Amino acid sequence: MNTRLALVVFALAACAPSAREETTPGPVEVGRGGGGEEARGGADQAAVGPALEDAKARLVTLDGTLEVEEDADARVALALDRVALASFVADLEACLAGTRACPDSLDEPGAAPDGSVAPTAAAWPGAARSLARDGCACRTHACAMAVLDELARWNDALDPRELDAAAEDETRARECVGRRLGR
Repeated sequence: MNTRLALVVFALAACAPSAREETTPGPVEVGRGGGGEEARGGADQAAVGPALEDAKARLVTLDGTLEVEEDADARVALALDRVALASFVADLEACLAGTRACPDSLDEPGAAPDGSVAPTAAAWPGAARSLARDGCACRTHACAMAVLDELARWNDALDPRELDAAAEDETRARECVGRRLGR
């Protein structure tokens, strides 16, 4: 029981402002989509503000739920989700400040990534692009873990030279998922 409480405290501490991730120095080119549509390189910046406010409101709600939850396992799960959501909020704030590219999509990924696509060299670039989009749009620990699991599936199935074709998207997916997991 004490170990679980320590994990909750650790996860909450990871969300503290001092533990927020570093931002890239200097301005980052922010992609623009037309009429709220997503664009490769970033969501329409006009849509980021409302998405940020929504995520902040969800964070307040999550904090309230975490405060009253009595079950230790549920508190751990909520704390891990809080880390992921706080990271998403921090990414949107950095996007608006121009210190990090905006996520490709502001739409929260629904189900786990589709593991039915057979890992082939030809399918990898599209899969990596989708995993980067989903990983950067994740707001929960489960979503981040699903993206990470799918990346592992592709990495296990393909030759390292085949993986090079989408190295940039894979790196972006891993960076976003890492932030969502508090790493």
